[in-house]
This record gives sequence, C-alpha cells and structure tokens, in this order.
Amino acid sequence: MIFIKNFVRKNDISRVKLLFEELKYIFNEMIDENEWMDENSKRWLKEELKTLKAFIGEPEEYRNIEKMYERVEKSKPAEQQGYLELVRNLLKMNSEETFLRVARREVMTYQVDSSVMYGSHRISIPSILFSYPFLDENLPYWNTIATLGYFIGHEIGHAFDAQRFLQSEDKQEFEKRVKCITDGSFMSWSIFGVKVNPFFESDGVKTRIADKLGFDLAYRLFKKIRKPQKLPAFEEETIDQQFFQRIASALCAKKLSQKDKHSFRVNGMMSNSMEFAKSFNCDKNTPMNPDKKCPLL
Repeated sequence: MIFIKNFVRKNDISRVKLLFEELKYIFNEMIDENEWMDENSKRWLKEELKTLKAFIGEPEEYRNIEKMYERVEKSKPAEQQGYLELVRNLLKMNSEETFLRVARREVMTYQVDSSVMYGSHRISIPSILFSYPFLDENLPYWNTIATLGYFIGHEIGHAFDAQRFLQSEDKQEFEKRVKCITDGSFMSWSIFGVKVNPFFESDGVKTRIADKLGFDLAYRLFKKIRKPQKLPAFEEETIDQQFFQRIASALCAKKLSQKDKHSFRVNGMMSNSMEFAKSFNCDKNTPMNPDKKCPLL
C-alpha cells in the first residue's frame, strides 16, 4: 500500500490501459489475417477478445491507508492492544476483504507477475510492474511494448482457450501447430549434452503457447512505430536487436520469480523467431536458428 500511494501515478494506469487496448487491436488483426481458420472460428475468437477486460493496478482505496484500516475491529485503542490481538484483527479484516473480492469476482493483485484470473475473462496487471524495466517514461515507448507489452500479451494468451471456439478442422490444425512447438527444440534445451525441459509437463504447453502469442503481439505492435528511437549508448545495435534484448532482460529481471526458468523461455521463444535470426545473423540449423520454425496463428 505504501508503494501504491507513493510510486503509482494515475497516468501510469492510463498508459497501461492504452497498451492493453493496442495489443487487443493487434490480436484482432492477426485473427483477421489468419488463413487456416474458418469464419465461424474467427467470429467466436473476436467476440471473446472484445469482452476481455484488464484489472490494472489496485483498488482506489489502497491509496488511503488510514481509511482502509478503519475497518479493523477495535475493541480498544490500538496502543492498548497486544501484538497478537492486533495481528488477529488485521488477519480477520484481510480475510473478510478477500471473500468480498472473490464474491465480486475481482482480481487480487499482490503477486509480482501479471496473471490471468481463471473463471473470469480478465487479466490482472499489478502496479509493481509500473516501474523500470517495464514502465519508464524516460525511455522510448517501444521499450514498454517489449517489456510490459510482452507480459500483457502473454496473459492474453493464457486467457484464451482457442480450442473452445475453433471448429473441428480448425482444432486439428491448431493442435498440430501446438505440437510443433512443444515437440521441437523450443521446449527443451541441452546442458552439457543432457536434454532438459525446465517446465512441468502440466504447465509447459500453456506457457509455450502464451509465450509465442505474447512475443508475436509485442513484436507486431513494435513494428508499427515509425522511426523508433534507439536506447542511448547502444547506437551500434539495430533497433530490432535492442527490442529482443529488452524482452529478454525483462523476463530475467530480479523482480520476477523463477528467473532461471525464464532464461530457458527466452531462448526457446527467440529461437522460434525468424525475425530474431535475421536480426542477429544466426547461422542456419544452430540452437538459436533451427531450420524448423513453428508459427501459432
């Protein structure tokens, strides 16, 4: 709450809302341009996309600490309560608040990572991401697309169970494309000659799909920027190289948990990108530029 009150500005929330809507627009474009879905599948996906909402930041009352704690049960003044009694009353208030938010189908956003609320068609973008390296008004806007935009796109990918809306033939094509991603080198890597998969089998497929969609959405939005400005002190690098590096640095940031696993995700995601291989002139049939690439949409 102290972080929210002192460091989260209302115009930050407006900027994140705009980014969310821009990524939805890009996703809508990708659905329109898709060549293997039939019109019914496209229509269902676009309707779902239209209803997708984002819970950005935290409730307004979190900015007023004094008002929030007025609800704490006070049998006697706080200075006269013992430590255990104060803790019990605070825990009781937090539990009641949690149940109320669940009843209202609101998202709790205490976690560091953005997330999708299952059972509700919305994603959560907590205010801890409203700072460097994700949101910084002193850096070009494309930096926000590469960092926060990728995370939002990733959660949009989690929010969509495409198989619910695809017709039977389209489902088969989608499953084939997912299998290409999960069976390829993008899902596992070799360390000292031993092949490893850094994902649990249950979440690996969904994470890879969301990674791919988040990457594609962010890159397409980035390419719509006219004459993007390079980051200072990195003028020798191309703008595309800087963009890919910003995605990687955001995924491996200390603010995020499991950053060791995220490094595998970066390599898998980038090695499935022809644009990345061209940008860095990767030799053919190498770990970062395998001959086989697997598009999703």
